[in-house]
Amino acid sequence: MKIIVLMMCLFTISGCAALKEKLEAIAERNRGYGSYVAPDISKSDADELTMDMSQFLMNQLPAAKTTLELEPLKNPLHAMLLDQLARKGFGIVESMPQTGQQGEQLRYLVTRLDRGLLVRLRYQDKEASRFYDRTVDGRLSLRTGYTIREAAK
Repeated sequence: MKIIVLMMCLFTISGCAALKEKLEAIAERNRGYGSYVAPDISKSDADELTMDMSQFLMNQLPAAKTTLELEPLKNPLHAMLLDQLARKGFGIVESMPQTGQQGEQLRYLVTRLDRGLLVRLRYQDKEASRFYDRTVDGRLSLRTGYTIREAAK
C-alpha cells in the first residue's frame, strides 16, 4: 500500500513539473508576436519575398535613421532579409525579446496560404499583410499590395 501511495506522489510531482513547463511555454508564446517562417519556403520565393519586404519597409521607415531589432532565426529567408535590409540602409540588431528593446522591433510571419504565400510584418504598432498569389508559371505574383492596419497592443 505504501508503495502505491509513494508512486502516486511521484506521478503527481512529475506531472506538476511537466505542467509548469507547458504553462511557461504558452506564456512565452503569448508574450509577444514572434517571427516565423514556414520550413518549406523555396530559395527563389525567399529571394523575391525579402526584396519586396525590404523595399516596403524602406518606403515606410527612414532607412538611414532606423535600427531594426529582429529575433534571431535560423533559416535562409531570415539571413536574406537581414542582407536586404542592410543593403537598403537599415541598422540591424538581432536580440531575444527578454534582452530589452534596442531598436524598432520588426516581427514577421511567412507562411503558405492556398497556392501562394502570406507575409505579415509587424513594426511601430502597425501590421502590414500581403498575399502573394502564384502566376501560371508558378512564380510569385506582385499584383496585390500590402494592407496596413494598427496592430493590437
